[in-house]
Amino acid sequence: MRRVSDLDTPALIVDVDCMERNLRRAAEYAQRHNLRLRPHTKTHKSPALAKRQIALGAAGLTVAKTTEAEVMMRAAPSDLLIAYPVVGQAKTDRLVKLAAQTNITVAIDSISAVRPVAAAARRAGVKLGILIELDAGLHRVGLTAGEALRHLAL
Repeated sequence: MRRVSDLDTPALIVDVDCMERNLRRAAEYAQRHNLRLRPHTKTHKSPALAKRQIALGAAGLTVAKTTEAEVMMRAAPSDLLIAYPVVGQAKTDRLVKLAAQTNITVAIDSISAVRPVAAAARRAGVKLGILIELDAGLHRVGLTAGEALRHLAL
């Protein structure tokens, strides 16, 4: 019998029963409160686990960047949120390819972030959702309420 201390690191060790309880608890909470659950895949980075989340009712998935979105396409999500602005030609090229396969929303916090994304979508003939990041007081990301936010929204 192998012991945890015998495993070479890094090694993934999962209590499957606990994981399943947590997945179900999140899904049931979202359903009970009429919420669209779009879990972030940053901790598990597993299309198999993402597929399980979708099977339990997740409306889609959240990823940090386009390369993560490409990996999560193996879970066949009907909706993907890219949580950080997409910057640069290579990334906008990836973005529009993804948008041809599923619904994509990109979080942005400035005009300079949205312009190249919008231009790439127009060139490729695809539609993208845009989610404007609002700084809710933690000062980590997003715009504070005010003129800049109103300008970007319009």
